[in-house]
Amino acid sequence: MPPFDPEQRYDVLVIGGGNAALCAAISARRAGASVLVLEAATHFYRGGNTRHTRNMRCAHERHGTLLRRMPKPTG
Repeated sequence: MPPFDPEQRYDVLVIGGGNAALCAAISARRAGASVLVLEAATHFYRGGNTRHTRNMRCAHERHGTLLRRMPKPTG
């Protein structure tokens, strides 16, 4: 990776390094855009919310199970 050049202009600026941000950066780069990804977290905490939810799995009998259990809105 080349060193950061503050004078360089980029087509796309991605703020954050979570799963959605990196998917956006990859998509933009594949489309030919120059991309800069900025991540403020230290190395240990990088990855956004994906880092905290990566091992969670939710399984339901079928797609409407959770919605049927939610209370209906009033008003």
